[in-house]
Amino acid sequence: MVARRFHPAVLLALWLGAAGYVHGQSRDAVAPSLYLDLMTPEIYFGVIAADEEPRVVERALRARIESDVVWSLSVAARSTLQMAGRESDALPIERIQWRPHDKAEAVWQPFELAKTEILSRQTPTTDSGRDLEHDYRLTALWGDAPGLYRTVFTYTVAPSLDSPYVSRGNVAAP
Repeated sequence: MVARRFHPAVLLALWLGAAGYVHGQSRDAVAPSLYLDLMTPEIYFGVIAADEEPRVVERALRARIESDVVWSLSVAARSTLQMAGRESDALPIERIQWRPHDKAEAVWQPFELAKTEILSRQTPTTDSGRDLEHDYRLTALWGDAPGLYRTVFTYTVAPSLDSPYVSRGNVAAP
């Protein structure tokens, strides 16, 4: 049996226009506002045996995003699943997968070491923000060394730079 735990980390990407300019707006324009709050500091899969079905943790990620501009959300794993002091027993990060909690029919998406956009070109949120919930799934195999595995996921929210600046109710010309 293998106990696995990982710690998601937050990287909040704030983007402000250089010298007060946002897509050609004047210096008096207000810079876009983005906020990401991860409400799940740690996820624990428990002890998993290789002969079990993949372990699912529902609502493993709970986050709130507030933005007054079109935004995107990306995630990257900092490393493979690592066991302290036994790097040779690392597991591929793709063994952890995610899907939106409210879409049980959705295909499980594997995490990657490369930054991967998981939501793109989302509309600005209301003042109360937008809540996200994702389920995580972990698969154990017979060849896995027993132990406590860890990794860190970095979530980044950023304005969608390929779309025009959009504020709630206002569209600014580029």
